Amino acid sequence: MILSSNKFMKKKLHIIIISDNIIVLLIRIILIFNRRNLKIQNFSFLEKKLNNNYYYIIKIEIFFQFLKIENVIKQIKKIIGINKLFIYNLKINK
Repeated sequence: MILSSNKFMKKKLHIIIISDNIIVLLIRIILIFNRRNLKIQNFSFLEKKLNNNYYYIIKIEIFFQFLKIENVIKQIKKIIGINKLFIYNLKINK
């Protein structure tokens, strides 16, 4: 499991997506989070070209339910055009 089992926690997730298409991918990811009522605090992407691929780094800090964020991650993985998806669970300083 990527995340801990507590139902409500404040977590900071870094999602790194490697893909070919910039505009379509960003619109689809924003729509996924908006439909689930998850607020993206910081959305930034790094446009780095390597072997005709672009790297996108999406930084998210949200209150979430465990199953809800897992469903969002599964939905992002199903988007056509994503070559790789990495998820990092970071600790928050209190």
